[in-house]
Amino acid sequence: MLEKLEILQLYTPHMAEPAKRAIRLAALLAAEMGAKIYRAGPSPADLGHGFYDIADETLVDVASSQWQAQKLQSCRLVLRADNANSATEKHDADMAGVALTMPDWETETTLFAGSGLAHLLGDPERAPLVPRGAFAAHTLGYAVFAALVGIYVKWQRFDTTDCARLDGVSALAWINWKATVNAAFGEHICRQGKLAEWPVAAVKDGFVAFVYNIRDWAQVVEMIDDDELRSEKFDSFEGRMKNAAIYLDLARAYFADKTKDALRDEFINRSIPSFPVVDLADLPGDPLIAHRGTIRTRNGINLVRAPYRIEARSPATTPRSRPSEASEKLPLTGVRVLDLGMITAGAGVSAMLADMGAEVIKIETHERPDPFRIWPGHKGEDGDAPVFKSNNRNKLGLALDLKTQDGLAQFMKLVETSDIVLENFRRGVVERLGIGFDALKQVNPAIVLASISSQGTDGPGANHTTFGSTLEASSGFAALTHYDDGVPVISGRNLNYPDQIVCLVGGGVICAAIAEAQAGGGGCHIDISQRDCAIYQIGDLVAAGAKPSGEAQCCIVKLADGDWYAVSGAPETVATMHRADAEALLRAQGGGLRKVASGQDLLDDTTLWDKQIWQKSADGAIVKGFAFQYVRQPMTIYANSPRVGEHNDEVLASLAQPRATP
Repeated sequence: MLEKLEILQLYTPHMAEPAKRAIRLAALLAAEMGAKIYRAGPSPADLGHGFYDIADETLVDVASSQWQAQKLQSCRLVLRADNANSATEKHDADMAGVALTMPDWETETTLFAGSGLAHLLGDPERAPLVPRGAFAAHTLGYAVFAALVGIYVKWQRFDTTDCARLDGVSALAWINWKATVNAAFGEHICRQGKLAEWPVAAVKDGFVAFVYNIRDWAQVVEMIDDDELRSEKFDSFEGRMKNAAIYLDLARAYFADKTKDALRDEFINRSIPSFPVVDLADLPGDPLIAHRGTIRTRNGINLVRAPYRIEARSPATTPRSRPSEASEKLPLTGVRVLDLGMITAGAGVSAMLADMGAEVIKIETHERPDPFRIWPGHKGEDGDAPVFKSNNRNKLGLALDLKTQDGLAQFMKLVETSDIVLENFRRGVVERLGIGFDALKQVNPAIVLASISSQGTDGPGANHTTFGSTLEASSGFAALTHYDDGVPVISGRNLNYPDQIVCLVGGGVICAAIAEAQAGGGGCHIDISQRDCAIYQIGDLVAAGAKPSGEAQCCIVKLADGDWYAVSGAPETVATMHRADAEALLRAQGGGLRKVASGQDLLDDTTLWDKQIWQKSADGAIVKGFAFQYVRQPMTIYANSPRVGEHNDEVLASLAQPRATP
């Protein structure tokens, strides 16, 4: 998909390790898609061999006349990291590529603290938790990748490039948007501890994440089969939360003498979105992972595959011509997306496509709207939950029932003039509706069908209903997040980490597919598994075959002002100090610190507003903005989230009009 892309990685001797890992991961993903990779500066070999290895990577001297004199028939982009405050907008504007800003003392722990992610993990009576591994760095790598591919698409479609900037801790705060949006309404979410709605329970050979939704309660009661659970006090969500200690004790007793494999099968058979906590040793033997080939062995090393699959392709088509004169445009200007996505995993990916310039048409019915509209918690004046607004601003609203003959006919008519169909239904639904890839390509050979799913399109258990926290358990995230007692932790509804990272991966992969389709390569069916996206983030640990130490947890201390801080340096030297004194001492030693931010802290942080991590839509709603920003043609929030069918007349009238060329 990216065969005409050349990437130059710039590494410097004092680059923060998370920045180095982020750039490397973005280059690795691009290489998997066919990009040619160059490197200037020190080798990143200290990150570990195996996962980070890039075949045919070329070391270059960028100052040499030979390098500078090359006549390019491709798009050459630069990936680099700048120390905080060292990059200037003018310098960025002269560079085609992506610049990641991060102080050289930054660590995984300080990134999780400053972004507020640590505030959501663990027990409220104990120190906040940070997962072992490189989750922050690799999430930033996904953001760099999405920004990078967007620039390539702009070159492919409009013969012009751009540059993108992102700040490390700010981009991770974007992942934590739920905390900020809730804080705007006085609802402060934090780590939940033992009485979490979705707890982790011990089993005979490990742990399970007990995750369920309102509709699953009847199956939970039948599974545990204790008459006390049939009491009316458990009939409502509020009742279950009030009496959580009772039903959780019964659940823990039921799980205690059962194995992970037995419970996995029971959860799947009952369609309960719970799952055993999978650790590094479990991953290669997991039936679904083995079926999908997510982990393959090469030269004795277990390597995690890139987190997407091409399920099918259409024959080559006629390339779209570039405009003779292109003003500054966003990468996806003129691209039309038919959005069947819901919640975050689907709607969040399409929101990123909308931000990058696409016309995104959100398709629902009045009878079955996106469940995020009615999510528990605060509701806006229009009745929609704030979480819905963040994932659906910049979209058009179309009410269309694909189960009716007329609705299906109108949808297929829209497919003729669209570029992307995006869905995150349960597996098999698109085929039953008659909108599978075979049907779509008959009316538009260049169409890209993007299937965003929890665990992929096929394989044992692929159709198992899951939530983001289920995937935290099944992907290794939970097993790497724990105190010294070793009990895994999941984030619950407050974060659902895999739901957020798939937005970045999906945005980048779909952009690459569009570039290929519009260059005449034909359409394709893309399978993007959230579980695969999460497992790819621990690819370095899978390759090493070892769990990292818990040193990061020792770097979170409570200072004299009573707040928790992540320290880069010597935490024992500052534990009794106030922040100002601690920061001065650490900076003098070449280190730094970050407060473990709450949602309110993130909401009040003017830097995050300046960097457009948070935005206000036209109706004044606070919504998530952008994990990265383009310099020459910035992204904007230009439209409110739509009501169901708000733009029916406008969209359906376009069926009679010829498609405009961007």
